[in-house]
Amino acid sequence: MRNIPALPAIALVVSTLACGAPTGDAISGASPTKGATAGGENGTAASGSGEQGADVVTMATVPVGVACIVATVTGADSETVTGTVATGASSATLNFGTLAPGSITVTANAYNTSCPGSGTPSWVAEPVQVNIVAGVAAQIHLTLRPNDVVTGTATFSLPAIALAAGPRTSYALLSDGTVRAWGANEAGELGTGGAGASSSTPVVVPGVTGATQITAGATFACAVVATTIVCWGAAPDSQGAPAPILQNSTTHKQISALGTVLIDFEGGNTITGYFAGGTGCLSCLPGVSPTPLISVAAGPAPTFCYVTQEGTAQCDWGASDAYVTEATEATQVFAGWETAGGFGCALTINNGEECWGANTYSELGLGNAATLKGITTLALSRGTAIAAAHMCGALVGGGVQCAGSNGYGQLGNNAGGSAPVSGLSSVTIDALAAGQAHTCALDNQGTVHCWGDNDDGELGDGTTTTRFVPVTVQPW
Repeated sequence: MRNIPALPAIALVVSTLACGAPTGDAISGASPTKGATAGGENGTAASGSGEQGADVVTMATVPVGVACIVATVTGADSETVTGTVATGASSATLNFGTLAPGSITVTANAYNTSCPGSGTPSWVAEPVQVNIVAGVAAQIHLTLRPNDVVTGTATFSLPAIALAAGPRTSYALLSDGTVRAWGANEAGELGTGGAGASSSTPVVVPGVTGATQITAGATFACAVVATTIVCWGAAPDSQGAPAPILQNSTTHKQISALGTVLIDFEGGNTITGYFAGGTGCLSCLPGVSPTPLISVAAGPAPTFCYVTQEGTAQCDWGASDAYVTEATEATQVFAGWETAGGFGCALTINNGEECWGANTYSELGLGNAATLKGITTLALSRGTAIAAAHMCGALVGGGVQCAGSNGYGQLGNNAGGSAPVSGLSSVTIDALAAGQAHTCALDNQGTVHCWGDNDDGELGDGTTTTRFVPVTVQPW
């Protein structure tokens, strides 16, 4: 931000008399010139006020720093005049010539320089329109304020508090409980009412308010709203616009989706799953601990990963998988599935991360493609995002590091290999979400940064250009 000296709000008063005034005593001895006084009163626009033949109207003023004020009239007539406000002075008069009757717009800029003023104005006034009537003096009050406040269109975005990603669609849950979506919409993933065009900028998911969680599968997304889970897209039990699919619980501790699976962890060891073919009791699967759970992550139907109350993390990939691996001292678990099978990662209480499973694309950060049936400990500890061929983790000291496939820049380091994501090394990351070939990160200010494939606008930067380093998602 520029270092602009403080200037009190100045009311610029433009007094003007239109040409074509009637002759005679009504304006006998009146000056045909018009004037403007800069002062400290917070004036409001007044159209067509003042006496016929009035000259300058002096207002209450306040001391200001040296500044050059430039006032401009456009519309039925046009003219630009300047005036200087010196240090400690109480007013400055700007004299216009006679103006033609009709609608005009008056604007004013102030520069922290001597007149005629140059460069970027330090203060500006919002334009005021007034109708000039023949023979009637008009006062126009314009309030000058610091340029950084009023220049341009102010865009305000609520902070995001959570992220989710489908293969080619991204989602953000905002602090007001609404959801934004951007990217592909082939199956209604944007929630706008069925399949349609993709969007390269965030759009509001209609009908979703008061949400507290979001998750996304292959062609759908879901949110927790009070005691209800609402889903949109080609969801297990929903099509098109957001609609409730699960209302049998007063507590939805965690929802998680992967592929065509949605699971709802209601606390304890009660887990309800929605997947192709109907609803199943995922907690009844062989090998699942009967002890209370603290975190779950959906896997391909009908499998999932979980963390027990004792801190044991496990993924049971079903009978086709020969290994079931456990991490210890875990607090949160994440799951993925690729061509060689499932892989999982768990955050641990000592700010570490333990990963295991399929590793075809070196997504476990080992520098090789060997399937890992044991545990590898990584220095990724604030959050994790797992996709089909890459994985990213947030670092405790700030920044993000990714590993795995980088065909579309989804590792974010413009090089490939397990290396920190460019431009985020000093940024504290609170959450991550990964799609098929793109990644998004939520920083601690509520801003979302994305990188990777962008064919459907899944990066949200208003383009469909693939990005090998992060870009900031456009304002909501």
